[in-house]
Amino acid sequence: MKYISLAIGITILLAYSMALWKWKRSEILPWFHTACATVASILIGAFTAIALFDYQESSKQEADRARYHALLSVEISGIRAHLLKPTGATVELDNLENIDIRVMHLRAEVLRDAGRSGLFDIQQSQQMLELAQSVEAWNMKTEGLIGALNAQSGQPQYGARIRWYSSNLESSREGLLEGVRWLSQNMELENYPAKMY
Repeated sequence: MKYISLAIGITILLAYSMALWKWKRSEILPWFHTACATVASILIGAFTAIALFDYQESSKQEADRARYHALLSVEISGIRAHLLKPTGATVELDNLENIDIRVMHLRAEVLRDAGRSGLFDIQQSQQMLELAQSVEAWNMKTEGLIGALNAQSGQPQYGARIRWYSSNLESSREGLLEGVRWLSQNMELENYPAKMY
């Protein structure tokens, strides 16, 4: 459509120029001067508008990237602090076996949003999204552990389920910590001290 408009404009310009050339040759030079000045003004205005738009977009993207970077530093620091925290509770099973468990939910909202934003390179975005999915998996496993803890202790496989969830969460914890370390180093995130409440 834009090429059709351009072609129509050029055709009208040429037709008018030919008419001036044929019937009013004395006015052809001022006409070309006016036409060239008009086209130059339009081009300068268009290029200036495009340059300003690009500058505003890049400034906005840079500001958004800096904002996400700061928020990621805070969120990653909180996840790291929770995962490095000593075990939260000890459960005593019927056979007097003690199992240390971690019952906590983690948040990965900034990770997910930053990964989907398109402001970071592919590798960083992929790592953020994978880490957000791993946090969701952690939370599902935590819900499973809570369900197992809420079951009656006399049920079959009560201790085995708690041991399995506890060991599964421990291996997930190590994987999450590795992902947090990689992302922190790759994106040069700040490591803020986080308070546990």
